[in-house]
Amino acid sequence: CENHRVPEAGYTICERREGIVPKVLRPILERRAWLKGRIKAHDCGLCLPRPSRGNADCGIPLTLPSPRKGEGTTFIPSPLGGEGGGEGDKREIYSRKQTALKWMLVTCFGYLGYRNARFGRIEAHEAVTAFGREKLLQAKEICEEEGFELLHAITDSLWIRKKGLNEEEILKLCQRISEATGVTMSLEGIYRWVAFLPSKGNRESPVANRYFGLFNNGKIKARGLAFRRSDVPPLIQEAQVRMLDILKTTKDAGDYRLKVTEILNLLLEYNLMLKDGQTKQENLAIAKRISREPNAYKVDSLTALAAQQLEDTGIPIRPGEKVKYVIKDAESKDKAERVRPFPLVGPDDTYDVKKYQEMLIKATEEVLIHFGYDTKRLKEMIAIYSTSLPSREKSRVSVD
Repeated sequence: CENHRVPEAGYTICERREGIVPKVLRPILERRAWLKGRIKAHDCGLCLPRPSRGNADCGIPLTLPSPRKGEGTTFIPSPLGGEGGGEGDKREIYSRKQTALKWMLVTCFGYLGYRNARFGRIEAHEAVTAFGREKLLQAKEICEEEGFELLHAITDSLWIRKKGLNEEEILKLCQRISEATGVTMSLEGIYRWVAFLPSKGNRESPVANRYFGLFNNGKIKARGLAFRRSDVPPLIQEAQVRMLDILKTTKDAGDYRLKVTEILNLLLEYNLMLKDGQTKQENLAIAKRISREPNAYKVDSLTALAAQQLEDTGIPIRPGEKVKYVIKDAESKDKAERVRPFPLVGPDDTYDVKKYQEMLIKATEEVLIHFGYDTKRLKEMIAIYSTSLPSREKSRVSVD
């Protein structure tokens, strides 16, 4: 099939017959498309028929940011938006099922490149990524031809903006990209504002997999933030969620800036909880997955020490399982006192206030970094207010 050359790879694929991998994946794609359709039908109050075979929606979610007030006025409901009322349970079931199928597909893609996979082949894995890059570049070029500015792109998503955009123009753009790439383009929503977090290695360079933004319908969407990670304690997750909730009424960067004081006060509130020992141990639990047998670790990381404690007490823990623990004293010379895993945590066990403060500061930095509040500045602020404000009632901050 000389006409079916893989971009950049120098070899071709055959589309005259269907191999075992597409035969297996096709019904999964179709089932997931149907489930996503049910979610949209639920959110929009519609009744959609089951799509016909071969009409799977494995498309690119398109997010169109509107960074300045008045630049974007349209919104199409997100598949994960809306409220269910009496149908909420059904919607949740649909959502969980389509997510499970998504991870099956992701796993199949990864396994395709595994050297010991019975039906895998590295060229097939490379072809998938090559076609993905080509289609993403095609979508980018079409957006720019239509006068949109590309803010970010990653794997299957584009963030673009344009002054005075309207719904008809957006839908035409989606249709054109779908026809050109053969991949269904769907509009996820329009942001009032969106913030991409900087790279950890280069503060001047934003990354596309760590961001948060506010849709026109008042819903926050976030990826890569502390509250979405299982290795972040529930208390820190709760603090960050409350900080983001404060931003739900904002319209633009100016409104966002006006909320900085309120967010900083939340930081002080949770910092005081940690210092006063008012936090339940389960709210300080860190959950991390181990990648090897507990005693096979050569470095005494906190996770390795927690797993070893479980094994030493006769509680089996295997690679791939998660271990939950509380940091007692990360700098202790006695390794056994650095962490305490669940269910071995006792009522008299203390926790490392400094370590949890660092996590709280990091979570706050993610929300306020764009206004100059990095880890250093937040630590200095906490130090000042911790020494000058003796009571909870006085734990308030004001900023210029």
